[in-house]
Amino acid sequence: MNEFTLIQLKIIVERAVRPVRTSTSKKRKMREELLAHVVGVFDEESAKLGDDRAALEQTALRFGNPAEVTSQLQEAVPASDCIRRFWEGPPAEPALRAALRIAWVTGAFALVVFVGALCAGGWVSAWPREALLLGLDAVLALPAYLFGLTILTDWMEKALQGPAERSRLKITLIGVGSWLFMMLWVVGRLTWRTLPADWDYLTAILWAVCLAPMLAVMCPYALAKSSADRTRSHEEWARLHIDY
Repeated sequence: MNEFTLIQLKIIVERAVRPVRTSTSKKRKMREELLAHVVGVFDEESAKLGDDRAALEQTALRFGNPAEVTSQLQEAVPASDCIRRFWEGPPAEPALRAALRIAWVTGAFALVVFVGALCAGGWVSAWPREALLLGLDAVLALPAYLFGLTILTDWMEKALQGPAERSRLKITLIGVGSWLFMMLWVVGRLTWRTLPADWDYLTAILWAVCLAPMLAVMCPYALAKSSADRTRSHEEWARLHIDY
């Protein structure tokens, strides 16, 4: 199969998939599954007709009305996909906007959970001061971490999209810098309530050494790799001209 034929098959698929309102990853899966289907149909028709152009026409006819296929695909999107759409955000969304969106929603959710726990436990007077401080610390720390994670993921994603040698260097520099920052952040979060009287250096450092690689390097790298793959796939399909 030559490149021209493959592009025409992708156009058949894209006419149906592009209008579907769903997450980028779900749309990517739809495209892959439908493309595999139309490739199989094309191979069958090509072997039968012996003419690629006629096989393309028959493949499009067997695929059906794109609008009807779009409707069927939309009906198959689960309600839970809205959660994935929120976390992924729209394609080409600025990193700062994505970070703010995720931070304020998670912060609001954490605050609602904290207030709900206070109400269930007899409001503020029934809670020890240490428990209240821990709860407030969590409410503030979660959106702050997710804000930083979103920005860091965007940096790593851009590094992954560059030349191979520059990508490795950038990812290494970003990873080392964020790892050191995360170690200090973890130490600070574990010890600020006891300063200056009782600072358990050993425990804080052990926790930091264990948590920092996962929170500052492994997690953002995995997210960046996944996001970069989705972005490349989306841009590849978005370049197709699907006008009839």
